[in-house]
Amino acid sequence: TDCVWSSLSQAPPPTYTMVQSTSMRERSHPDPFEDYVYELRVDHAAYSLLMHKNGTPDLVSHTFEVGEEVFVKLSRDKNTGRAVVLAPVINDPDHKYFGRVLVQYHDNQSTCHVRPRRILKIGDEAAAPRVLICEKTCEFRRLGRVQLSKEDFCVELGCSWGEASNLLHQHSGRLLCIDISHEAIASCRKRYPQIHFEQMDCLQSLDVLSKAAAGCTKLFVDLGGNRELDPLIEILNFAQKTIRPRTIVVKNEALYRKALDRLRSFGTQDIGKYQSYQIPESSMWWRELGQDSIRHDESCEKRERVADRDEEVERHCK
Repeated sequence: TDCVWSSLSQAPPPTYTMVQSTSMRERSHPDPFEDYVYELRVDHAAYSLLMHKNGTPDLVSHTFEVGEEVFVKLSRDKNTGRAVVLAPVINDPDHKYFGRVLVQYHDNQSTCHVRPRRILKIGDEAAAPRVLICEKTCEFRRLGRVQLSKEDFCVELGCSWGEASNLLHQHSGRLLCIDISHEAIASCRKRYPQIHFEQMDCLQSLDVLSKAAAGCTKLFVDLGGNRELDPLIEILNFAQKTIRPRTIVVKNEALYRKALDRLRSFGTQDIGKYQSYQIPESSMWWRELGQDSIRHDESCEKRERVADRDEEVERHCK
C-alpha cells in the first residue's frame, strides 16, 4: 500500500512539538503531552471462537443494554451489521438461545440471536483521547465500523485504493481521505466520486494537513502497515499535538509488535482474551519509542556523513 510520506528517515520523539520546516531534520524543544491513552486492539473474535470450540462459554466483556447500538461481525466481513439490542444476554440454560443477545439489523429490520463474541459496541468513547493500535486490515476496518458516528469528521491518512475509505464514508458524517500516490487518488476519485480524496505528501505539507484536518474527531492511519516506525511516530506526534482528534486508529505491524512486547513485559497473559488492552505506563512507553527513533536517526546521519566523506576523498584521489 502506498504511504503518505515518500522518503523520510527522520522522526522526532513523541514528546516534541512539531514545527513545519523545509528540513525534516530540524526539531523543536521538548513539550510533553501525556493525555492520550494507548491501547492494543486484538482479534478478540478468534480467541473467543477457540474458547467456544473448547467448550468454554463465550466471554462477555460488556453488558449489552436494550436499545444499545452495536455492530455484529458477519461472514465475509460485510459492510452491513449495524444493529440495535432488543434483549440482553439470555441467562436461562433451558432457553433455545441461551447465552445469546437478540438484535435487530438496521439495513433490513430482521432480528437474530447473536453470540456475544460477534458483537462490538458502537462508539466505545473513553474519558481520555486514545490511540488504538491494530495489526491487521480486518481489525482496522472493524474499528471503522464501531468507532465512527454520523457526528464525526473522519480523516484517513494512507487511503491507497479506497476500500477502507468506502467503509469509513458509510459510518462517518464527513470524510477526507489522503494518499501520496497520484495514481491511487485518481482511481479513488473515479470509483468513489461521493468521497473527498486529496493527493498529499503529509510530512512535507504539515501546515496544509493541519488546515485540511481542522475539526477532525477521528483519525485513521494506515501508512503502509508494515513500514518502519520513524515516520509513523512523527505523523502521530503531529496529529496528537496539532489536529487533536478524540480517537486515532493506526494500523502498523511494527508498532503493534512494540505494544505487544510492552504488555508482555508487564506480565499480561492470554493476549486475545479481550478486545482491548491499555498499554502500561503508555506515556513513558511512547517517549521511549521516540528516544529509540532519535538514536536511529543519529546513527543514520553518522553513516551518511561517513559515506559523504568517503565519496569526497575518493573524488579528490581521482
